[in-house]
Amino acid sequence: MFGDRMEIISPGGIPDGLTLAEIKDGLTAARNPRLIHILDKMKYIENYGTGIQRIYRAYESFHKDPQFIVRENSFKVVLPNQNYVRITEQESIMRGEQNNRITELNKSKVLEVLKLSDRPLKRLEIQAKTGLTRDQVVAALKSLRREGSISVLGASVNTRYLAE
Repeated sequence: MFGDRMEIISPGGIPDGLTLAEIKDGLTAARNPRLIHILDKMKYIENYGTGIQRIYRAYESFHKDPQFIVRENSFKVVLPNQNYVRITEQESIMRGEQNNRITELNKSKVLEVLKLSDRPLKRLEIQAKTGLTRDQVVAALKSLRREGSISVLGASVNTRYLAE
């Protein structure tokens, strides 16, 4: 699985010497006819031999076609993700700037709560007072600690934070 595609690799080449073009046209050859017969009787198979044609139909209105790579000992299908949106470098920079602003805002909220408190606070108390998530509070506390803006008292479940 990749953001822009899914790749499926099946061991073994195309059975009975069929070509990819013939498969695209709907020709089939069973690698294991007994297994197919059993699965068909158990109602595990529907529309036998139509998968590749259905894949192509699903991609008719998409700008990229699926790929079928046939090798002697494997068969690979590459299905482009029709919902994938490539983020440009500029968009990535913009998102990074936005994340930095959010991080600074989170740090300000945490520091403000600690400054207004008359006692050291636990992380859960800071979360409750700021409305931030656990991850946001932890990131803000780490950053504030690196900057020397807060002190850490205790350890483990008894850890409390105090504004300098």
